[in-house]
Amino acid sequence: AEAIPNTIIQLAAMTTSTGIETGAWVSLIISALTTGFISATISYDWDTDPEKRKSSPDFYGYVPAKASKRLIMMITLTGFSAGMLLIRCLTIVLLGHFGAKYVFIFIAIDMFIFLLIKILRGDFWYWIPFGGDTIQAMMSMLFRVIVKLVTDFTSLVHMRHPNEVGGANWLLGLILSMGMLPVAFQLYKADQRGKGTESNEEALFVGKLLMALTTLIFLIFFFNTEKSFRRTFYSSETGKGLAVRNFRQAKEEAEKARIFENTHHYYDSIEDELKQWINGNWYMWV
Repeated sequence: AEAIPNTIIQLAAMTTSTGIETGAWVSLIISALTTGFISATISYDWDTDPEKRKSSPDFYGYVPAKASKRLIMMITLTGFSAGMLLIRCLTIVLLGHFGAKYVFIFIAIDMFIFLLIKILRGDFWYWIPFGGDTIQAMMSMLFRVIVKLVTDFTSLVHMRHPNEVGGANWLLGLILSMGMLPVAFQLYKADQRGKGTESNEEALFVGKLLMALTTLIFLIFFFNTEKSFRRTFYSSETGKGLAVRNFRQAKEEAEKARIFENTHHYYDSIEDELKQWINGNWYMWV
């Protein structure tokens, strides 16, 4: 998370400077790639974990078994996350030239759309059971906001999980982040012309090149994933829907019992079904 403000500071300095030294570019790239590698490692390790593939076989498994393709996965995950960090931060820097309130408005509108979609779909509650409804609501809001912000800046692939941002919201956030940068470019250039000053064409060119490279890297990543898991990148399934589906499809009783690891809001809708299952197995368990 500390890489986000560092990247913003570096980009802010570079967009207002001319004749940017090579060392500055190298520092920025290393910072972004470091964040990208951490993001890639998280997504890769979670997807290849045997226990997770067993508990959620419909979600974990997009990383192929072939060694060469696994290398491609790690490289493209790193490059993609690093690229999205730079794109999001550059957008904020360009909007920041008009004032901090424009950055706040951009982030607030994006967050409002995300939370509104979650609420309307009955998917606001975070999956971890924190306690009573009051504390659950407060912690759900906190976790939803934090996860959304991290995902916006890194496009952490794991966050497409229904318990987190969700596939459709993950893809929507990606599109909005990519689409907002050209808008910020045009606003920045128009503002500079109005002030009678020249915009930093070097930084703007790098920004456009960054968008093209990040898009290419994502496409290479996506088309090297296992085909049966590509739907998880745009799935509209909710955390509640996943919990219920996993319970009903589980073949072992221990797997079914994992539904209680979630907040009760995820299984209230099948309360009668759960009672029937518990009553039918109670004497075997005790």
